[in-house]
Amino acid sequence: MPVRALTVAEQGKLLNVLKTEDVRYSEIMLLSMFTGMRIGEVCALTEEDINFNDNTINVCKTVSRGEYGKTIICETKTSAGMRKLHINHAVAEFLRACIGEKDFGLLFKSGNNKLVTTNQVNYVYAKVLKDHNIIDNSVYGKVDLHSLRHTYATRCIEAGMPAKVLQQILGHTDISITLDVYCSVFKKYSDEHLAVADEYMKANNLEIA
Repeated sequence: MPVRALTVAEQGKLLNVLKTEDVRYSEIMLLSMFTGMRIGEVCALTEEDINFNDNTINVCKTVSRGEYGKTIICETKTSAGMRKLHINHAVAEFLRACIGEKDFGLLFKSGNNKLVTTNQVNYVYAKVLKDHNIIDNSVYGKVDLHSLRHTYATRCIEAGMPAKVLQQILGHTDISITLDVYCSVFKKYSDEHLAVADEYMKANNLEIA
């Protein structure tokens, strides 16, 4: 079963919980949901990666499993993964709050002052979804932690973002990856835009027959 994005209703429910309840790692989940970053990339963020002069995030590393299962920070898997993300004012202010008084170093740490792992975030995320009955089980597809990234991408497509732009934001090596992963979403909204164009032409008596 493929991983799917959250619906607008599901996203709204999750947002309400993350913003009003005391949920560990909520900031990590929210950043993935509103930037499209992978959870490992968010966990590896340092204060030095954020530039408030031009409101950008320098994505260049990720948290991963190293030798003997030890959690480490390493470079992103591909050169495309190394990217500069432009963020809006709301995300910038959110990051300012996350940084607080920090002058350098990791933005997020676990309870024992170590790197946060994807597994740690996933455990809390899954519990939140279950405890607050957020998922609509009538919608086809599997919801997991990667769904946060899928949700951001899906909302961008729904807003009319071109595939090439989304490819760069998500750090895909090739546009075919973006089109393959989100083909059904692109098709749905291409069809809707085509229907709008058809109605416009009909309204202006511009018909082929």
